Amino acid sequence: MPTPEQLIYVLSSNPSDENIKLAIDSIKLKKSSSKSAMTLVETLMDIPRAAPHLSALSTWMKTARWRNLAFKRLCSLEHLDWILTLLKENPKHRDAGALWDGLLSSYTNREIVHGASDWLLRYGADDTYASAVAARLLRESSTHDLIKLSRELLERNPDDFMLARALINRAPDDYAIDCGIQILIAQDPVIGGMVAPALATSGERGAEAVRDFLKKNRKSKNYIRIIDGFTYEAPELAAVLLAEWMSTHPKSKDGQRMLTDLLCHLPSQELTDLLWTWSKATNPKSDILDVVAIFSTGFPAPADAVEYAESWLEANEKHSLWIAVLMKVVEQNQVEKQVAILNRWHHRLSARQKASMTAVIVKVVVRANMDGSSIAVALCPELQEIFKQQIETAELLEEPMSEFSLVNQIARKEPLSIQTGKNWLVERRLEWRWSSLHEYRGEIIAALLVSAPDDFVCEEARRWLDKGSEPLFESLYKKVDALYRQ
Repeated sequence: MPTPEQLIYVLSSNPSDENIKLAIDSIKLKKSSSKSAMTLVETLMDIPRAAPHLSALSTWMKTARWRNLAFKRLCSLEHLDWILTLLKENPKHRDAGALWDGLLSSYTNREIVHGASDWLLRYGADDTYASAVAARLLRESSTHDLIKLSRELLERNPDDFMLARALINRAPDDYAIDCGIQILIAQDPVIGGMVAPALATSGERGAEAVRDFLKKNRKSKNYIRIIDGFTYEAPELAAVLLAEWMSTHPKSKDGQRMLTDLLCHLPSQELTDLLWTWSKATNPKSDILDVVAIFSTGFPAPADAVEYAESWLEANEKHSLWIAVLMKVVEQNQVEKQVAILNRWHHRLSARQKASMTAVIVKVVVRANMDGSSIAVALCPELQEIFKQQIETAELLEEPMSEFSLVNQIARKEPLSIQTGKNWLVERRLEWRWSSLHEYRGEIIAALLVSAPDDFVCEEARRWLDKGSEPLFESLYKKVDALYRQ
């Protein structure tokens, strides 16, 4: 029998069913405490076709350590189902809490949320990871039992800033706010900064405590890190604080990075202009990536920023970032400007670069159609042909069309595409928290609310909105919410 180390090497080059079964047989011969055997299990987690065979390890896994599985990026729904079965069959396993915590940190699948809630309420109240699991669940759910247990857990450990923050955001009461204020006052300022954004929007008492906290730490070396904590939870306040701080720290690279981050979470013309103005003031030869960041907001860039970007493209065609800069500039600009830039530069693209630009071209046409604009017809014939071929290829292969194409067809009220969109919403998939799935789902829901707002679509919109706004897609959530309430 080959060693686990040898099998890991074999599987990397030839993950055949035969080798997968050989690996499983090898694991079963090892003690469940064997680190090399567990490493082999983790290798099988990276192989989609291994999923149907993993049930053979169920007995061996009962006494093995699971903690490393919490950090694995799953490669298929079948792997998720196997892990969920393990957790359901072994709810008192010493690593159950760690594994639930890992799944909740990475995925938003309903079965994970339901499974973790059931485990926490029935078995996990005394687990080491109980508070962490509760804090993550509060992002997805607000049931009476979950809130009650979360409060009990906070009473056991009132210094738990993650749980205090989650409770203040989801179900603020006097005790949770008191704990948050105490964390703000007594703990390290960086830790206090973790709970400050939640307190700032919890009511006047919490907001006053945050104002005092910020005033006290304004000259602290950690102040910029404190502001950074507001970027995701309270971007509007972060923008105000950062603008004030930048006035006395004009050359800070941290400030420039945070401005770029804020533009992702709180797109605004004011922040767009501020970033460009600051870039010019601190570095006249501003890095091209700063220009790209400006365009990423979807707001009109300052005129001199446009001139800078276009002159850079003109003079740097052989630069390794050239196509990336062109794509970014086109992708996030206003649709009229998108078309103009594509028409201007397409003839300089190689065949490979045009292939890279296909998704961008499709997106331009789709968004033009979604806006009811006829601007897409201004695309030069060659680019219109690329779009046409993309759609025809998807239909010819009978594969799901790109999300952009699907949204476009739904907006045109084509019955087959409307049904495809509904099927897409109910299809099971791995919902990785940091993927663009939230955006795709929101785009499709928005299109369906316009074209076919029946009970199913409204229920999907409500469920999606109830998950809580992801800051990166804040504007999309607002759009769906407005359509849902019509």
